[in-house]
Amino acid sequence: MIPYYLRKIWQPEIFQGHIKKKKYYEGWYFKLVDNQEENIISIIPGISLGDSENPPHSFIQIMDGKNGETEYLKFNNKAFSYSKKRFEIAIENNYFSINTLKLNIQQENISIKGQLYFKNTITWPSTFFSPGIMGWYGFIPFMECYHDVLSLDNDIEGQLEIDGKLIDFNKGKGYLEKDWGVSFPKEWVWLQSNHFASNRISLTCSIAIIPWINREFTGFICGLYWNKRLYKFSTYNGSSIKKAEKKSNGFLISLANKEHQIDIAVKKSHGGTLYSPKIGVMCGEIEESVTSEVTVSLYDIKRNQTIFCDVGRNCGLEIKGDILQDHKRISL
Repeated sequence: MIPYYLRKIWQPEIFQGHIKKKKYYEGWYFKLVDNQEENIISIIPGISLGDSENPPHSFIQIMDGKNGETEYLKFNNKAFSYSKKRFEIAIENNYFSINTLKLNIQQENISIKGQLYFKNTITWPSTFFSPGIMGWYGFIPFMECYHDVLSLDNDIEGQLEIDGKLIDFNKGKGYLEKDWGVSFPKEWVWLQSNHFASNRISLTCSIAIIPWINREFTGFICGLYWNKRLYKFSTYNGSSIKKAEKKSNGFLISLANKEHQIDIAVKKSHGGTLYSPKIGVMCGEIEESVTSEVTVSLYDIKRNQTIFCDVGRNCGLEIKGDILQDHKRISL
């Protein structure tokens, strides 16, 4: 039987921390879009293990992507439970896994109940030397923040009743990722969409300032799933940032490796405010939109032609700091 401390390395989706830790956080991000694209709900269960001045607690963050309204629901840290064998967590009467989401929330400001089931999940491939989306960086024990994508795209079945309104998520689409560690980066960009003209297309991309042994560098991870293939661009696989330019209503990013170049242009939409971790305490704030728009082009360098171009809807988007203004100012 594989010990838990080893299993965690090659199963980044499961709980990575310890309930008695301090200055630590961990959270899972579920993005839920109904078939008509009239309802976009983000559900973020997690745990915050702060310090003596900030008592530990578990939480569920909820955002209505259409109007930007958010709720941060606190629970006792003892209400948080988890499996050591697979991704399964519970917070009181609420259950979360790779295949299922069950909510039973009755609080003063919000009421949610229902069950959703996730099928036909497309995952980011994991290998022995690359356990998850972070590649070999996942082995480094002193990273400030770790990241993984559990589902690039999945189908949804089920319904949720939110404040008396029944939302049918049958034939909807979902996305699932997670973060854990000490703090979010001081500057980052994150975007994600799996709503394109054709089915089974998904884009995820993040660029951040990464602390590294008394220095910092600009790290990035990007994946485009198209035509049953994942095109990967990342710091650890020899890709580079060709352009990162901030616009008045969004930004433009170009990434390239030896075979392909991907151009990503984002139009920013309104969003809501979510809490983010600082030294394990959920005291930071970040504006997140899930109604932005992204135009993606994939260029085959050897064939000298564009092989994919499409526009993604319901794009998740976060921009923190000025990393797009001068992404090369800090490096190893």
